[in-house]
Amino acid sequence: MRIPIPIRIVLLLAVVLAPQLIGCSNFFVPICEETNTCTPTLTGISPTSGASGTTVTLTGSFLTGATSVSFGGTAGSSITVVSASEVTIVAPTGSGSVLVTVTTPQGTSNGESFSYGSSGSGSSTTPILTAINPASGSSGTTVTLTGTNLTGATAVTFGSTAATSYAAVSATEVTAVAPAGSGTVSVTVTTADGTSNGESFSYGSSSSGTSNNYIYVANSNADDIAGFSLSSGKLTLLPNTPYSLGVGNAPTAMVTTPNGSFLYVGSLSGAVYLYGIASNGALTLGNNSQPVASLTTGPTYMAVDRKSNFLLIGSNTLAQMYEYAINTNTGALAAPSGNAQGYVTLHGAPEQIYVTPNDQYIYVGETPAAGGVGGIDIFTLDASTGALSNPLHTNSRVAASYADTALVSDSSSKYLFAGETGCSCIRGFTIGSGGALTEITGSPFGNLLGPSAIAIDPTDSYVYLSSKISNEILGYQIGASGGLTELGSSPYVGGAGIGAGTDPVAMALDETNTYLVVAAAGDYPDLAIFSFDTTTPGKLDYVVDTATGTDPTAPVALSITQ
Repeated sequence: MRIPIPIRIVLLLAVVLAPQLIGCSNFFVPICEETNTCTPTLTGISPTSGASGTTVTLTGSFLTGATSVSFGGTAGSSITVVSASEVTIVAPTGSGSVLVTVTTPQGTSNGESFSYGSSGSGSSTTPILTAINPASGSSGTTVTLTGTNLTGATAVTFGSTAATSYAAVSATEVTAVAPAGSGTVSVTVTTADGTSNGESFSYGSSSSGTSNNYIYVANSNADDIAGFSLSSGKLTLLPNTPYSLGVGNAPTAMVTTPNGSFLYVGSLSGAVYLYGIASNGALTLGNNSQPVASLTTGPTYMAVDRKSNFLLIGSNTLAQMYEYAINTNTGALAAPSGNAQGYVTLHGAPEQIYVTPNDQYIYVGETPAAGGVGGIDIFTLDASTGALSNPLHTNSRVAASYADTALVSDSSSKYLFAGETGCSCIRGFTIGSGGALTEITGSPFGNLLGPSAIAIDPTDSYVYLSSKISNEILGYQIGASGGLTELGSSPYVGGAGIGAGTDPVAMALDETNTYLVVAAAGDYPDLAIFSFDTTTPGKLDYVVDTATGTDPTAPVALSITQ
């Protein structure tokens, strides 16, 4: 996540290796690989439709030693294990839409949808899932499934267990309540036209679903990363915290992958470092303590797509956005197959990068640095190759000299909300074909000087915008057409009226969608936690706050495991 960058020298010190992750070759590997217990995972299938005899390529991770591939219970033939991330198989006789799974000695993967068509073309109305939010929780957690062809859903299953309840909201959205379960399961939606591919949902080890609820804060003055676990409204330091980057080597941006495996940290020198996230939240520096990527200037914002396949990096001194393909086994970075040059040119310098929950579009909020202008750049993302196409641009509302500093979308990727400096407001947009933005009637909304960070509640009912001038958070209710109305209980500050920290720079929901976490670059509190009030709709309640080291630590980025 973004932010102000103090001037420092570059030096990197390795941190103590956590026992849960073991160094190997150039990159660390998960301990399950060392013990040969990694459950296979699928992330793609090509083609997604065909006839009996069609050769299908399955991609994912931990596919080595595949012993069988099932098409809805019927075994495929001529299985070939190309690599740990690719298997080819010949489709058996079948009909309709089926889930394809891979079995290894370590278990059976989630399913990817394959449709049999009467002429090999497949059904155009087979349900397809592109995202699940949240991706973890406990029994009773309400999840939102987004995709296509979801109208008339007749069932939602978590693994083999039916959802406690579900509702078909639209052709692109279904909500469901998670039943009792454990571990990681594949969630599918069934309609009259078949069963969708699966999206992964992870149960916490306890009923609170907070066993992996980890928060990381990049401290630019302290040259380190502070780590906390959050459970039942209490913050606990993670093992070996803080994680030092070395004196004079300031972190400038960071992001965790949604699958909870890796943390990427950008530094003032432009070097990007890789950390592995252990099951207890502890961090281990990977790649033999060497950068996994190097830019010409320090990153100011980093983002990852919802499937943890691509890392996006921006710096507010360059009118470019860099893109890297993530090796899901090691965290190594490489140029995406769909973007060989590894970057795209922008209209201005990136302040924030936002990937929509359906993984279809990337929005880049920009400032008029590097000879550019403010506003929002728009790209269509190919979730398989990383190709970024159909570039569009929406200007700042007041003038080209103003920046869009904060971006967020609802879980169904219907609306985009942007904090903008020119109008000191939130602009609201509907998301159209190709990600095109149409400003909502009544926009802009509110009047908040220095908008710095933005978040949306888990029910898609309320938007929260922080101010680095007044050090508070304003809350707005989302209307039926996306219009915003400020809540009567707004604004919100921390304990004893001390504010949400001085210069709040980043906000995000925790893994369980129970708390709103705020990091502030100024003086104490560096990290503040709010919960959603149970009686007053949309109201934020102060829970707890903490320093992230010996102040002033000057936090510049916040990242939370998802």
